[in-house]
Amino acid sequence: MPKLDWKPFAVLLAFVLSMTTLFQIAPSETVKEWQRLGDLPPSEVAAEVEKRVTQLPGWDKMNFYAQEHALKQEKENAGKANNIQILTHFTAPWDKKDYCLFTSLKLGLDLRGGSQLLLRANPAPPQVPEITPQVMNGVETVINNRINSLGVAETMVQRAGKDRLIVEMPGIKDPQQAKDRIGTTALLEFKEMAVENGMRVWKDCKLTGADFKRAQATPMAGGSTWHVNFEFKDEGAKKFGALTKRLVGQQIGIFLDGEPTERGADGRPMSVAEYNGVTVREPILGGHGEITGSFTKDQAVDLAVKLNAGALPVPITILEERTVGATLGQDSIDKSLIAGLIGIAAVMIFMIVLYGLPGVVADVALILYTIATLAIFAYIPVTLTLAGIAGFILSIGMAVDANILIFERTKEELDNGKSLYTAIETGFKLAFSAIWDSNANSLIACAVLMMFGTSVVKGFAVTLALGVAVSMFTAITATRTLLHLIPRKVGLFGHKYDRKGNEKKTDSQQIMTGEATKL
Repeated sequence: MPKLDWKPFAVLLAFVLSMTTLFQIAPSETVKEWQRLGDLPPSEVAAEVEKRVTQLPGWDKMNFYAQEHALKQEKENAGKANNIQILTHFTAPWDKKDYCLFTSLKLGLDLRGGSQLLLRANPAPPQVPEITPQVMNGVETVINNRINSLGVAETMVQRAGKDRLIVEMPGIKDPQQAKDRIGTTALLEFKEMAVENGMRVWKDCKLTGADFKRAQATPMAGGSTWHVNFEFKDEGAKKFGALTKRLVGQQIGIFLDGEPTERGADGRPMSVAEYNGVTVREPILGGHGEITGSFTKDQAVDLAVKLNAGALPVPITILEERTVGATLGQDSIDKSLIAGLIGIAAVMIFMIVLYGLPGVVADVALILYTIATLAIFAYIPVTLTLAGIAGFILSIGMAVDANILIFERTKEELDNGKSLYTAIETGFKLAFSAIWDSNANSLIACAVLMMFGTSVVKGFAVTLALGVAVSMFTAITATRTLLHLIPRKVGLFGHKYDRKGNEKKTDSQQIMTGEATKL
Protein backbone atom coordinates (compact mmCIF):
# COMPACT_ATOMS: atom_id res chain seq x y z
CA MET A 1 0.00 0.00 0.00
CA PRO A 2 1.55 3.35 -1.03
CA LYS A 3 2.54 5.70 1.75
CA LEU A 4 0.10 8.59 2.22
CA ASP A 5 1.83 11.94 1.69
CA TRP A 6 0.78 14.46 4.35
CA LYS A 7 2.14 17.55 2.58
CA PRO A 8 -0.85 18.24 0.26
CA PHE A 9 -3.20 17.99 3.23
CA ALA A 10 -1.01 20.35 5.25
CA VAL A 11 -1.03 22.90 2.43
CA LEU A 12 -4.81 22.63 2.03
CA LEU A 13 -5.38 22.92 5.79
CA ALA A 14 -3.12 25.98 6.03
CA PHE A 15 -4.99 27.64 3.16
CA VAL A 16 -8.44 26.95 4.64
CA LEU A 17 -7.46 28.10 8.15
CA SER A 18 -5.86 31.26 6.76
CA MET A 19 -8.92 32.14 4.72
CA THR A 20 -11.33 31.53 7.59
CA THR A 21 -9.18 33.66 9.91
CA LEU A 22 -8.98 36.59 7.51
CA PHE A 23 -12.51 36.33 6.15
CA GLN A 24 -15.05 35.63 8.88
CA ILE A 25 -18.06 37.44 10.34
CA ALA A 26 -16.67 40.27 12.42
CA PRO A 27 -17.35 39.88 16.18
CA SER A 28 -19.39 42.34 18.19
CA GLU A 29 -16.26 44.03 19.56
CA THR A 30 -15.22 44.95 16.03
CA VAL A 31 -18.62 46.48 15.36
CA LYS A 32 -17.85 49.12 17.98
CA GLU A 33 -15.18 50.49 15.66
CA TRP A 34 -17.53 50.90 12.72
CA GLN A 35 -19.29 54.17 12.11
CA ARG A 36 -22.17 54.69 14.50
CA LEU A 37 -25.66 55.09 13.07
CA GLY A 38 -26.81 58.06 15.11
CA ASP A 39 -27.41 56.92 18.71
CA LEU A 40 -28.11 53.28 17.85
CA PRO A 41 -26.46 51.12 20.59
CA PRO A 42 -23.50 49.01 19.37
CA SER A 43 -25.19 45.81 20.58
CA GLU A 44 -28.18 46.47 18.33
CA VAL A 45 -25.88 47.28 15.44
CA ALA A 46 -23.98 44.00 15.95
CA ALA A 47 -27.18 41.96 16.07
CA GLU A 48 -28.56 43.67 12.97
CA VAL A 49 -25.32 43.16 11.05
CA GLU A 50 -25.15 39.45 11.83
CA LYS A 51 -28.84 39.04 10.92
CA ARG A 52 -28.31 40.76 7.58
CA VAL A 53 -25.30 38.57 6.80
CA THR A 54 -27.27 35.37 7.42
CA GLN A 55 -29.94 36.64 5.01
CA LEU A 56 -27.48 37.04 2.15
CA PRO A 57 -27.99 34.86 -0.96
CA GLY A 58 -26.69 31.31 -0.74
CA TRP A 59 -23.53 31.92 -2.77
CA ASP A 60 -22.52 34.95 -0.72
CA LYS A 61 -23.32 33.13 2.52
CA MET A 62 -20.86 30.39 1.61
CA ASN A 63 -18.26 32.87 0.50
CA PHE A 64 -15.47 33.64 2.94
CA TYR A 65 -15.44 37.30 1.98
CA ALA A 66 -19.13 37.73 2.69
CA GLN A 67 -18.86 36.07 6.07
CA GLU A 68 -15.89 38.15 7.15
CA HIS A 69 -16.56 41.59 5.87
CA ALA A 70 -19.99 42.63 7.02
CA LEU A 71 -19.72 46.38 6.87
CA LYS A 72 -22.16 48.91 8.24
CA GLN A 73 -22.44 52.12 6.27
CA GLU A 74 -24.06 55.36 7.35
CA LYS A 75 -27.14 56.46 5.40
CA GLU A 76 -29.15 59.67 5.24
CA ASN A 77 -31.71 58.78 7.93
CA ALA A 78 -29.19 57.93 10.63
CA GLY A 79 -30.31 56.13 13.75
CA LYS A 80 -32.68 53.62 12.16
CA ALA A 81 -31.80 49.94 11.99
CA ASN A 82 -33.21 49.58 8.48
CA ASN A 83 -30.49 51.91 7.21
CA ILE A 84 -27.73 49.41 7.96
CA GLN A 85 -26.28 48.12 4.71
CA ILE A 86 -24.13 45.00 4.52
CA LEU A 87 -21.17 45.28 2.17
CA THR A 88 -19.09 42.27 1.18
CA HIS A 89 -15.70 42.36 -0.47
CA PHE A 90 -17.37 41.84 -3.86
CA THR A 91 -20.38 44.17 -3.45
CA ALA A 92 -18.54 47.04 -1.76
CA PRO A 93 -17.61 50.08 -3.88
CA TRP A 94 -13.93 50.45 -4.67
CA ASP A 95 -13.37 53.08 -1.98
CA LYS A 96 -14.56 50.56 0.66
CA LYS A 97 -12.69 47.46 -0.53
CA ASP A 98 -9.53 48.33 1.38
CA TYR A 99 -11.67 48.71 4.52
CA CYS A 100 -13.08 45.24 3.92
CA LEU A 101 -9.59 43.81 3.48
CA PHE A 102 -8.19 45.34 6.68
CA THR A 103 -11.22 44.91 8.97
CA SER A 104 -9.72 41.82 10.63
CA LEU A 105 -6.23 43.35 10.98
CA LYS A 106 -5.25 45.56 13.89
CA LEU A 107 -3.70 48.80 12.63
CA GLY A 108 -1.37 51.10 14.53
CA LEU A 109 -1.72 54.84 15.06
CA ASP A 110 0.33 55.75 11.99
CA LEU A 111 -2.18 53.87 9.82
CA ARG A 112 -5.48 54.52 11.61
CA GLY A 113 -4.89 57.94 13.07
CA GLY A 114 -5.19 58.80 16.75
CA SER A 115 -3.13 60.08 19.66
CA GLN A 116 -0.18 58.76 21.63
CA LEU A 117 0.80 60.17 25.03
CA LEU A 118 3.98 59.57 26.99
CA LEU A 119 3.26 59.91 30.73
CA ARG A 120 5.61 60.09 33.72
CA ALA A 121 4.56 59.26 37.28
CA ASN A 122 6.00 61.70 39.83
CA PRO A 123 6.77 60.90 43.49
CA ALA A 124 4.50 62.57 46.08
CA PRO A 125 6.43 62.70 49.36
CA PRO A 126 5.94 61.98 52.17
CA GLN A 127 3.14 59.54 51.25
CA VAL A 128 4.85 58.21 48.09
CA PRO A 129 8.58 59.05 48.27
CA GLU A 130 9.47 56.94 45.23
CA ILE A 131 7.82 55.24 42.27
CA THR A 132 7.57 51.49 42.85
CA PRO A 133 6.08 48.74 40.65
CA GLN A 134 3.04 48.69 42.96
CA VAL A 135 2.51 52.43 42.43
CA MET A 136 2.80 51.98 38.65
CA ASN A 137 0.24 49.17 38.80
CA GLY A 138 -2.21 51.58 40.43
CA VAL A 139 -1.48 54.32 37.89
CA GLU A 140 -1.93 51.90 34.99
CA THR A 141 -5.27 50.65 36.33
CA VAL A 142 -6.70 54.15 36.77
CA ILE A 143 -5.46 55.28 33.34
CA ASN A 144 -7.06 52.22 31.74
CA ASN A 145 -10.38 52.95 33.45
CA ARG A 146 -10.36 56.57 32.34
CA ILE A 147 -9.49 55.75 28.74
CA ASN A 148 -12.20 53.10 28.54
CA SER A 149 -14.72 55.72 29.62
CA LEU A 150 -13.92 57.67 26.44
CA GLY A 151 -15.40 54.86 24.35
CA VAL A 152 -12.21 54.44 22.32
CA ALA A 153 -11.72 50.85 21.17
CA GLU A 154 -8.39 48.98 21.09
CA THR A 155 -6.56 51.43 23.34
CA MET A 156 -3.21 50.39 24.75
CA VAL A 157 -1.44 51.33 27.98
CA GLN A 158 2.14 50.08 28.02
CA ARG A 159 4.98 50.40 30.56
CA ALA A 160 8.09 52.21 29.37
CA GLY A 161 10.81 52.06 31.98
CA LYS A 162 10.45 52.50 35.72
CA ASP A 163 8.09 55.48 35.86
CA ARG A 164 6.64 55.99 32.39
CA LEU A 165 3.59 54.83 30.45
CA ILE A 166 2.79 54.96 26.75
CA VAL A 167 -0.91 55.48 26.05
CA GLU A 168 -2.20 54.87 22.52
CA MET A 169 -5.74 55.88 21.56
CA PRO A 170 -6.51 55.06 17.92
CA GLY A 171 -9.26 56.97 16.17
CA ILE A 172 -9.86 59.40 19.05
CA LYS A 173 -11.76 62.52 17.98
CA ASP A 174 -10.96 64.85 20.91
CA PRO A 175 -7.30 64.54 22.04
CA GLN A 176 -7.64 67.48 24.45
CA GLN A 177 -10.50 65.78 26.29
CA ALA A 178 -8.37 62.66 26.62
CA LYS A 179 -5.45 64.68 28.02
CA ASP A 180 -7.68 66.45 30.53
CA ARG A 181 -9.26 63.22 31.69
CA ILE A 182 -6.01 61.27 31.90
CA GLY A 183 -3.72 63.93 33.32
CA THR A 184 -5.61 65.03 36.45
CA THR A 185 -5.11 63.20 39.74
CA ALA A 186 -8.89 63.35 40.54
CA LEU A 187 -8.52 63.00 44.32
CA LEU A 188 -11.88 63.92 45.85
CA GLU A 189 -11.77 64.86 49.55
CA PHE A 190 -14.36 65.84 52.15
CA LYS A 191 -13.12 68.44 54.64
CA GLU A 192 -14.63 70.15 57.66
CA MET A 193 -14.30 73.84 58.41
CA ALA A 194 -12.36 74.88 61.51
CA VAL A 195 -10.92 78.08 62.95
CA GLU A 196 -7.26 78.15 63.95
CA ASN A 197 -5.55 81.30 65.24
CA GLY A 198 -8.54 83.32 64.13
CA MET A 199 -8.34 82.03 60.58
CA ARG A 200 -10.72 79.75 58.75
CA VAL A 201 -9.12 76.52 57.55
CA TRP A 202 -10.30 73.24 56.03
CA LYS A 203 -9.29 70.08 57.90
CA ASP A 204 -9.11 66.59 56.40
CA CYS A 205 -11.95 64.21 57.37
CA LYS A 206 -10.26 61.02 56.10
CA LEU A 207 -13.13 60.56 53.64
CA THR A 208 -12.29 60.50 49.91
CA GLY A 209 -13.62 59.45 46.54
CA ALA A 210 -12.02 56.04 47.13
CA ASP A 211 -15.00 55.35 49.42
CA PHE A 212 -17.44 55.84 46.52
CA LYS A 213 -19.33 52.92 45.05
CA ARG A 214 -20.49 54.84 41.99
CA ALA A 215 -21.02 58.38 40.72
CA GLN A 216 -23.42 59.61 38.04
CA ALA A 217 -23.97 62.94 36.29
CA THR A 218 -27.59 64.13 36.48
CA PRO A 219 -29.29 67.31 35.16
CA MET A 220 -30.80 69.73 37.65
CA ALA A 221 -34.43 70.82 37.34
CA GLY A 222 -34.74 72.76 34.10
CA GLY A 223 -31.67 71.06 32.61
CA SER A 224 -29.50 74.21 32.47
CA THR A 225 -26.98 72.94 35.04
CA TRP A 226 -25.85 69.51 36.16
CA HIS A 227 -24.74 67.89 39.40
CA VAL A 228 -23.12 64.58 40.34
CA ASN A 229 -24.98 62.04 42.46
CA PHE A 230 -22.82 59.61 44.39
CA GLU A 231 -23.26 56.48 46.46
CA PHE A 232 -20.79 55.30 49.10
CA LYS A 233 -19.58 51.79 49.70
CA ASP A 234 -20.74 50.21 52.96
CA GLU A 235 -17.72 51.37 54.94
CA GLY A 236 -17.79 54.79 53.31
CA ALA A 237 -21.51 55.17 54.11
CA LYS A 238 -20.78 54.55 57.78
CA LYS A 239 -17.96 57.12 57.79
CA PHE A 240 -20.10 59.68 55.94
CA GLY A 241 -23.05 59.12 58.31
CA ALA A 242 -20.86 59.58 61.39
CA LEU A 243 -19.27 62.69 59.87
CA THR A 244 -22.57 64.41 59.00
CA LYS A 245 -24.01 63.47 62.39
CA ARG A 246 -21.07 65.16 64.12
CA LEU A 247 -21.14 68.26 61.88
CA VAL A 248 -24.88 69.12 62.00
CA GLY A 249 -25.17 72.90 61.67
CA GLN A 250 -21.57 73.22 60.48
CA GLN A 251 -19.89 73.48 57.09
CA ILE A 252 -18.42 70.64 55.09
CA GLY A 253 -16.42 71.16 51.90
CA ILE A 254 -15.84 68.95 48.87
CA PHE A 255 -12.48 69.36 47.11
CA LEU A 256 -11.09 67.87 43.90
CA ASP A 257 -7.29 67.83 43.71
CA GLY A 258 -7.19 70.45 46.47
CA GLU A 259 -9.59 72.85 44.75
CA PRO A 260 -13.28 73.40 45.63
CA THR A 261 -15.77 71.69 43.32
CA GLU A 262 -18.11 74.71 43.62
CA ARG A 263 -18.18 77.23 40.78
CA GLY A 264 -19.19 80.85 40.83
CA ALA A 265 -22.04 82.47 38.92
CA ASP A 266 -19.66 83.13 36.02
CA GLY A 267 -18.77 79.42 35.82
CA ARG A 268 -15.25 80.03 37.16
CA PRO A 269 -13.98 77.61 39.84
CA MET A 270 -13.99 79.18 43.30
CA SER A 271 -10.77 79.70 45.21
CA VAL A 272 -10.26 78.11 48.62
CA ALA A 273 -10.49 81.55 50.26
CA GLU A 274 -13.95 82.36 48.87
CA TYR A 275 -15.38 78.86 49.22
CA ASN A 276 -17.86 78.44 52.09
CA GLY A 277 -18.79 74.80 51.61
CA VAL A 278 -22.27 73.51 52.41
CA THR A 279 -24.12 73.45 55.73
CA VAL A 280 -25.04 70.03 57.13
CA ARG A 281 -28.72 70.34 58.16
CA GLU A 282 -29.22 66.74 59.32
CA PRO A 283 -27.29 63.46 59.43
CA ILE A 284 -27.08 61.68 56.06
CA LEU A 285 -27.25 57.99 56.89
CA GLY A 286 -28.32 56.45 53.57
CA GLY A 287 -24.88 56.59 51.97
CA HIS A 288 -26.09 58.86 49.14
CA GLY A 289 -25.29 62.46 48.33
CA GLU A 290 -24.70 64.93 45.54
CA ILE A 291 -22.02 67.34 44.42
CA THR A 292 -23.42 70.63 43.12
CA GLY A 293 -21.54 73.47 41.57
CA SER A 294 -23.20 74.91 38.44
CA PHE A 295 -21.60 72.22 36.28
CA THR A 296 -22.18 71.96 32.56
CA LYS A 297 -23.07 68.53 31.19
CA ASP A 298 -19.50 67.85 30.02
CA GLN A 299 -18.02 68.97 33.35
CA ALA A 300 -20.41 66.80 35.37
CA VAL A 301 -19.86 63.75 33.15
CA ASP A 302 -16.09 64.24 33.29
CA LEU A 303 -16.14 64.49 37.11
CA ALA A 304 -18.32 61.37 37.40
CA VAL A 305 -15.97 59.44 35.13
CA LYS A 306 -12.93 60.44 37.17
CA LEU A 307 -14.62 59.46 40.43
CA ASN A 308 -15.69 56.09 39.05
CA ALA A 309 -12.22 55.42 37.63
CA GLY A 310 -10.54 56.32 40.92
CA ALA A 311 -7.83 58.77 41.87
CA LEU A 312 -4.27 58.42 40.66
CA PRO A 313 -1.94 57.38 43.51
CA VAL A 314 0.62 59.98 42.37
CA PRO A 315 0.58 63.01 40.06
CA ILE A 316 1.50 62.40 36.42
CA THR A 317 3.07 64.61 33.78
CA ILE A 318 2.41 64.43 30.04
CA LEU A 319 5.92 64.46 28.55
CA GLU A 320 5.05 64.03 24.89
CA GLU A 321 2.00 64.02 22.65
CA ARG A 322 1.82 62.71 19.09
CA THR A 323 -1.34 62.98 17.02
CA VAL A 324 -1.89 61.45 13.57
CA GLY A 325 -4.91 62.52 11.56
CA ALA A 326 -7.23 59.91 10.06
CA THR A 327 -6.58 61.29 6.57
CA LEU A 328 -2.83 60.87 6.97
CA GLY A 329 -3.39 57.35 8.29
CA GLN A 330 -5.54 56.42 5.28
CA ASP A 331 -2.90 57.88 2.97
CA SER A 332 -0.29 55.66 4.65
CA ILE A 333 -2.51 52.60 4.11
CA ASP A 334 -2.99 53.44 0.43
CA LYS A 335 0.72 53.94 -0.17
CA SER A 336 1.59 50.77 1.74
CA LEU A 337 -0.87 48.77 -0.36
CA ILE A 338 0.58 50.16 -3.57
CA ALA A 339 4.15 49.43 -2.43
CA GLY A 340 3.22 45.90 -1.38
CA LEU A 341 1.37 45.13 -4.61
CA ILE A 342 4.19 46.50 -6.76
CA GLY A 343 6.74 44.47 -4.81
CA ILE A 344 4.76 41.24 -5.06
CA ALA A 345 4.03 41.78 -8.77
CA ALA A 346 7.71 42.48 -9.56
CA VAL A 347 8.84 39.35 -7.72
CA MET A 348 6.20 37.19 -9.43
CA ILE A 349 7.10 38.44 -12.91
CA PHE A 350 10.81 37.89 -12.21
CA MET A 351 10.22 34.29 -11.13
CA ILE A 352 8.13 33.48 -14.22
CA VAL A 353 10.67 35.03 -16.62
CA LEU A 354 13.60 33.25 -14.98
CA TYR A 355 12.12 29.81 -14.26
CA GLY A 356 9.01 29.40 -16.41
CA LEU A 357 6.36 27.07 -15.02
CA PRO A 358 8.24 26.44 -11.73
CA GLY A 359 8.21 30.22 -11.35
CA VAL A 360 4.42 30.09 -11.56
CA VAL A 361 4.50 27.44 -8.81
CA ALA A 362 6.67 29.73 -6.69
CA ASP A 363 4.19 32.55 -7.27
CA VAL A 364 1.28 30.38 -6.12
CA ALA A 365 3.28 29.51 -3.00
CA LEU A 366 3.98 33.22 -2.53
CA ILE A 367 0.24 34.00 -2.62
CA LEU A 368 -0.36 31.25 -0.04
CA TYR A 369 2.47 32.73 2.04
CA THR A 370 0.90 36.21 1.91
CA ILE A 371 -2.54 34.94 2.96
CA ALA A 372 -1.13 32.75 5.75
CA THR A 373 1.04 35.55 7.14
CA LEU A 374 -1.80 38.08 7.17
CA ALA A 375 -4.02 35.47 8.84
CA ILE A 376 -1.45 35.05 11.62
CA PHE A 377 -1.27 38.83 12.00
CA ALA A 378 -5.06 38.90 12.43
CA TYR A 379 -5.15 35.92 14.81
CA ILE A 380 -2.46 36.98 17.32
CA PRO A 381 -3.25 39.95 16.68
CA VAL A 382 -0.21 41.90 15.49
CA THR A 383 -0.56 45.68 15.47
CA LEU A 384 0.47 46.69 11.97
CA THR A 385 2.46 49.91 11.67
CA LEU A 386 4.39 51.35 8.74
CA ALA A 387 7.54 49.71 10.10
CA GLY A 388 5.67 46.41 10.44
CA ILE A 389 4.49 46.59 6.84
CA ALA A 390 8.09 47.24 5.80
CA GLY A 391 9.12 44.06 7.62
CA PHE A 392 6.33 42.12 5.92
CA ILE A 393 7.31 43.36 2.44
CA LEU A 394 10.95 42.47 3.16
CA SER A 395 9.89 38.98 4.22
CA ILE A 396 8.20 38.50 0.82
CA GLY A 397 11.57 38.82 -0.89
CA MET A 398 13.13 36.46 1.64
CA ALA A 399 10.35 33.93 0.98
CA VAL A 400 11.33 33.84 -2.70
CA ASP A 401 15.02 33.36 -1.84
CA ALA A 402 14.31 29.83 -0.67
CA ASN A 403 12.61 28.96 -3.97
CA ILE A 404 15.56 30.32 -5.94
CA LEU A 405 17.98 28.14 -3.97
CA ILE A 406 15.79 25.09 -4.52
CA PHE A 407 15.35 25.71 -8.25
CA GLU A 408 19.07 26.29 -8.82
CA ARG A 409 19.95 23.10 -6.96
CA THR A 410 17.35 21.24 -9.02
CA LYS A 411 18.89 22.57 -12.24
CA GLU A 412 22.29 21.29 -11.13
CA GLU A 413 20.83 17.84 -10.57
CA LEU A 414 19.24 17.93 -14.01
CA ASP A 415 22.66 18.78 -15.43
CA ASN A 416 23.96 15.62 -13.79
CA GLY A 417 21.44 13.57 -15.71
CA LYS A 418 18.91 12.98 -12.95
CA SER A 419 15.23 12.52 -13.72
CA LEU A 420 12.99 15.45 -12.86
CA TYR A 421 11.45 13.79 -9.79
CA THR A 422 14.85 12.81 -8.43
CA ALA A 423 16.28 16.25 -9.23
CA ILE A 424 13.47 17.99 -7.35
CA GLU A 425 13.83 15.79 -4.27
CA THR A 426 17.62 16.11 -4.25
CA GLY A 427 17.40 19.86 -4.88
CA PHE A 428 15.18 20.32 -1.84
CA LYS A 429 17.47 18.17 0.29
CA LEU A 430 20.64 20.02 -0.72
CA ALA A 431 19.09 23.49 -0.44
CA PHE A 432 17.50 22.90 2.96
CA SER A 433 20.66 23.50 5.01
CA ALA A 434 21.31 26.85 3.33
CA ILE A 435 17.65 27.87 3.75
CA TRP A 436 17.67 26.86 7.41
CA ASP A 437 20.94 28.68 8.19
CA SER A 438 19.76 31.85 6.46
CA ASN A 439 16.38 31.92 8.19
CA ALA A 440 17.85 30.99 11.58
CA ASN A 441 20.22 33.96 11.37
CA SER A 442 17.31 36.22 10.42
CA LEU A 443 15.27 34.98 13.40
CA ILE A 444 18.20 35.59 15.76
CA ALA A 445 18.52 39.16 14.46
CA CYS A 446 14.77 39.67 14.92
CA ALA A 447 14.99 38.37 18.49
CA VAL A 448 17.72 40.89 19.31
CA LEU A 449 15.66 43.72 17.82
CA MET A 450 12.60 42.67 19.83
CA MET A 451 14.61 42.54 23.06
CA PHE A 452 16.44 45.85 22.77
CA GLY A 453 14.59 47.91 20.15
CA THR A 454 11.97 50.62 20.54
CA SER A 455 8.30 49.97 19.85
CA VAL A 456 8.68 50.88 16.16
CA VAL A 457 11.69 48.59 15.75
CA LYS A 458 9.89 45.81 17.61
CA GLY A 459 6.97 46.05 15.18
CA PHE A 460 9.38 45.62 12.27
CA ALA A 461 11.07 42.66 13.97
CA VAL A 462 7.81 40.87 14.83
CA THR A 463 6.38 40.99 11.31
CA LEU A 464 9.71 40.01 9.78
CA ALA A 465 10.13 37.07 12.17
CA LEU A 466 6.62 35.77 11.53
CA GLY A 467 7.16 36.16 7.79
CA VAL A 468 10.42 34.21 7.90
CA ALA A 469 8.80 31.40 9.90
CA VAL A 470 5.86 31.11 7.48
CA SER A 471 8.21 31.21 4.47
CA MET A 472 9.91 28.06 5.76
CA PHE A 473 6.58 26.23 5.57
CA THR A 474 5.58 27.53 2.15
CA ALA A 475 9.01 26.89 0.61
CA ILE A 476 9.56 23.40 2.01
CA THR A 477 5.98 22.13 1.93
CA ALA A 478 3.83 24.14 -0.48
CA THR A 479 6.37 24.58 -3.29
CA ARG A 480 7.47 20.96 -3.04
CA THR A 481 3.90 19.67 -3.23
CA LEU A 482 2.96 21.89 -6.15
CA LEU A 483 6.08 20.98 -8.14
CA HIS A 484 5.13 17.30 -8.00
CA LEU A 485 1.67 18.13 -9.36
CA ILE A 486 2.90 19.72 -12.60
CA PRO A 487 3.78 17.62 -15.69
CA ARG A 488 7.19 16.10 -15.20
CA LYS A 489 8.88 17.60 -18.22
CA VAL A 490 12.38 19.01 -18.08
CA GLY A 491 11.46 21.59 -20.70
CA LEU A 492 8.85 23.06 -18.39
CA PHE A 493 11.64 23.68 -15.91
CA GLY A 494 13.34 25.95 -18.44
CA HIS A 495 16.08 23.35 -18.86
CA LYS A 496 16.32 21.82 -22.35
CA TYR A 497 19.99 20.86 -22.68
CA ASP A 498 22.40 18.87 -20.57
CA ARG A 499 25.97 19.88 -19.71
CA LYS A 500 27.31 18.19 -22.88
CA GLY A 501 25.15 20.38 -25.11
CA ASN A 502 22.79 17.55 -26.07
CA GLU A 503 19.05 18.15 -26.08
CA LYS A 504 17.45 16.94 -22.89
CA LYS A 505 14.99 14.09 -23.16
CA THR A 506 11.70 14.13 -21.34
CA ASP A 507 10.95 11.52 -18.72
CA SER A 508 8.75 9.62 -21.17
CA GLN A 509 11.57 9.58 -23.73
CA GLN A 510 13.98 8.32 -21.07
CA ILE A 511 11.58 5.53 -20.19
CA MET A 512 11.11 4.57 -23.86
CA THR A 513 14.89 4.38 -24.40
CA GLY A 514 15.63 2.75 -21.03
CA GLU A 515 17.67 5.72 -19.81
CA ALA A 516 15.48 6.70 -16.86
CA THR A 517 17.30 6.96 -13.58
CA LYS A 518 15.99 4.62 -10.94
CA LEU A 519 14.77 6.27 -7.74
